[in-house]
Amino acid sequence: MTLLSGAILKWKQGELSDAIMASTFLLAKAYEKDASLLARKSSKFQKITSSSIFPILDASLSTNCPDHLIELFTGQRLKGYSIRVSDSLENWLRGHWQMKLLQVVPFPSQVFQMQCQGIRPVSMIIDTNLWGLPIRDHDDELDFMVHDLEHAANFHKSDSWKEAQVAFFNDLGKIQGVIKPHLKNARFRQKYEYMIADMNSHVLHLILFLRASLLEYLDDREIYQAVLSDLADAFAFVGEVRESFLHFERLPRYEASVALTEYYQNYRLNLI
Repeated sequence: MTLLSGAILKWKQGELSDAIMASTFLLAKAYEKDASLLARKSSKFQKITSSSIFPILDASLSTNCPDHLIELFTGQRLKGYSIRVSDSLENWLRGHWQMKLLQVVPFPSQVFQMQCQGIRPVSMIIDTNLWGLPIRDHDDELDFMVHDLEHAANFHKSDSWKEAQVAFFNDLGKIQGVIKPHLKNARFRQKYEYMIADMNSHVLHLILFLRASLLEYLDDREIYQAVLSDLADAFAFVGEVRESFLHFERLPRYEASVALTEYYQNYRLNLI
C-alpha cells in the first residue's frame, strides 16, 4: 500500500484535496478486493481497464488535479457497488457537493453539526492496525467509507431535498429543551441520534420518524400528544403545519404531507 501511504501523507500536509484522497482510498481498497473493478456505464463511454486505475491515481496525486478521476467516474461504474458511491465521488471532485473527509469516525453530535452547515462527513480510517477489522456495524474500513458515500448521495439527492433536510436539522435546535429529558431513555436516544446523523432522507420521513420514535418510547397516547404539543410550540409551528404535525394520522395524508414538506422547503435559513 505504498500508493496509499504516500497519498495519506500528502493529504495530511494539505497537498491533496479531500475528494482526491477519498477517491484514491476507495479505488485502491476496492481494487484490492476485485481487480476487475471497472465497467462502462454505457456503450457511449470508452472502456477504461481496471489496471488503468493506478496510472490515473498517480497522475491525480502528482498534480492534485481531479480531471482524470472525474473522467473515470463519469463513464465507469464500480462493479459490486451502488452507483451512489461513484456519484458522490464525482460530484465531490467537481465541487458540486459539500463533503468533508475525516480520519476518525465522528460522534452523532459532530455529524449533526456538520449537516446543519450543509456538509456531509466521510470517514477514512487511516490507522493500519484497524484495516480489515469491523468498524462499528460495517465489515471494514472500505465498507465504512462506502456507507458514508452512500449517505452523502442521499443527503445531496437534489437541491430542494438537501435544503429541507438542513433546515429541519437546524430547526431541531429549537426543541432541545423539550427533547433533552427524553434522551435519558437509551432506546429513544439511539433512535434520535440515528435520525440526526445517519438518516439522510426526505424531510417528511425525518419528521414522521421523530414522531414514531417518541410514540414507541412513551407508549401512552395522552402523554405522547402532550409532548408533540410541546414540540410544536418549540418549533413555532402554526396553522396547517401545526395541525399536520400533531394529528398527521387523522388528516388526509397528501395534504398533511405537503404542508410539512413545503414548510421546510420554503424555510429561510442563512448559514454562516
